[in-house]
Amino acid sequence: MRHRRKPLTHIPVIVLAFVAIAASAHALAQRQGPARSPNAGAPGLTQVLGRPADRSITLSVLSPVDLEAYVEFGTKAGEYTTKTDIAKAGAGVPLEIGITGLQPDTRYHYRLRDRRPGETTFREGQPGSFHTQRAPGATFAFALQGDSHPERLNRMYDPGLYRLTLSNVQKDQPDFYVMMGDDFSVDPLISRGQLSQQNVDQLYIDQRQFIGAIAASVPLFLVNGNHEQAARYKFVFAHHVLGTGRGAVEMADLYEWGGKDRNGESLFAKYRPGWVLPIHQLMVKTGVTIFFQGHDHLFARQEKDGLIYQEVPNPADNTYTAFNADAYDPATISLPGASYDPTYGVTMPNAGYLDVTVSPGIA
Repeated sequence: MRHRRKPLTHIPVIVLAFVAIAASAHALAQRQGPARSPNAGAPGLTQVLGRPADRSITLSVLSPVDLEAYVEFGTKAGEYTTKTDIAKAGAGVPLEIGITGLQPDTRYHYRLRDRRPGETTFREGQPGSFHTQRAPGATFAFALQGDSHPERLNRMYDPGLYRLTLSNVQKDQPDFYVMMGDDFSVDPLISRGQLSQQNVDQLYIDQRQFIGAIAASVPLFLVNGNHEQAARYKFVFAHHVLGTGRGAVEMADLYEWGGKDRNGESLFAKYRPGWVLPIHQLMVKTGVTIFFQGHDHLFARQEKDGLIYQEVPNPADNTYTAFNADAYDPATISLPGASYDPTYGVTMPNAGYLDVTVSPGIA
């Protein structure tokens, strides 16, 4: 599909801890030198763990020079019984090394071994470790940070204090770490007329010098903030509109979703005081491109206020039926004056799936 427009059975116990850094450590932290990943095998090399799963994890390696590297790992510190294949990467090109064949709910110890062109021996990186996805129901811990804003030096950002914060994260050893966005702001580049791929890349390289200090042993998840300017297309996924009923735009004006009752009276402010906007209006305001839903067992594409509502078909229905098509108003399924337009509005029966391609100019 291409689009040319821009029951819980128990209550878990969740312990939240907010870790603050004392101001008395500020002066000392400021004097510390540039951060370098403790797992770096060569100068300037950074390592970031990501995509943690029950039987695999990925190590992202970034080096300022051409590199050959592999990872050796095992379940005992200092004993590396298994290794990955040797992989190559060019200078400044991230190398992703998949570490597979792991056991769930297990701590692994690893180290990167790398060599530069012309070298015959692989140097030994510093040891690191990670824990694979824990068993369902088991206790786990994660940590989060908000807006580091490295572009706001001496206003909202102190590199030494940031380094000290991350060193405390490293000591705590959470199962994973979430960065909540505004860590790679491109706004200053735009305002100075310096927006280029090289300059944007450098923002990520600079941030890796800090997060590499923890992410070599703590898998990382990144969230785009409002200053990253990265999410050209926004997709929202849910089982269906409103949590009940059939249809899509036919339901989009109602209750929490659209703010009106079935008589068309706007009651959102009365019944949901303090809520900013109904869900549909919020998606429109924030530029959501497509809302994907299931539940109705057919293919149906609609548009409301520039937002595409896309119903997804059943993949295994051998009756090949367009179930619940009567819930969709034909007037919302086609362009004005057109009875059928395969590029815009159409309903189709099962079975099948949706194939979505996203590129810089089209989705």
